[in-house]
Amino acid sequence: MPRFYLEDFRTLETMPSPRQLHTRLANIILSSITARVRLESVDQATGEYRVVLSGRLDLDNSRAHRW
Repeated sequence: MPRFYLEDFRTLETMPSPRQLHTRLANIILSSITARVRLESVDQATGEYRVVLSGRLDLDNSRAHRW
């Protein structure tokens, strides 16, 4: 599993495609000790949405998650 590091947060806003963003977000969640999501808004007319992902990264590189 690819790890996600604190330095990687800078790259999230420049992901060129939804597929690459999906991969990065999955890496964040799988590299986290805790993770939560909050839906802030959904516009029924345009399909625009806003979600907030929060959590705590596992900064201990020696510990691997097993799923």
